[in-house]
Amino acid sequence: MSPVLFAQVQDGTLPVTPLADLMPFRMFCSYHRLRLVPSVALDYDSYVNPESLVRLIREHHLAGLVLHVRARPSDEWFEKTTALLESTSADLIVVVSEKPLLPLEPDPGEAAAADRVAALPPVSVIEIQRGSLLLHPARKEWTVPAAAFTAWPAASRAGETAAPHLVVLPHVDPNAAAKPAPEEKPVPAAEPAPAPEPAPEEKPAAGE
Repeated sequence: MSPVLFAQVQDGTLPVTPLADLMPFRMFCSYHRLRLVPSVALDYDSYVNPESLVRLIREHHLAGLVLHVRARPSDEWFEKTTALLESTSADLIVVVSEKPLLPLEPDPGEAAAADRVAALPPVSVIEIQRGSLLLHPARKEWTVPAAAFTAWPAASRAGETAAPHLVVLPHVDPNAAAKPAPEEKPVPAAEPAPAPEPAPEEKPAAGE
């Protein structure tokens, strides 16, 4: 489970303070036996200092992070991040998407969110392969489509595969209620035309 709990600000820095309280997510994951791996959204700059990520992991005692970027980091960045993660037991996954999976503005409805996610280009998913892996190690980088949560059960019926499933739970605006369909009013039946009045009877003229 990877809720967006950390986000880059406009000046490019990454605050340590989460966007929401971690405790409810920890309790939910503990009850359902899930691994909590919060997401870090880089909406302004695809680069972040690896030391900032390690600081988040240590500060909040995290099992790992999912980093959302729009451009693939350099090989040097991966090497430095891998070396710094050796001092922790955390896992790190990098999701490269040209368009954000979770934009800043909420979607106007579930149907619109599903259409938006389905229209996204394929996403690259890269896990730093060390420690307890979350993804299958058959590949270092996976290219997979994203699916909205409402469409995920249908997509998962295709059969078991080593490729990861990237399921998005969109942020839907609760105030954007769907407009009701226009009410169809029944068309009244046409009234039958009135019968023509009979012609006046012609009386014979009186003889002179």
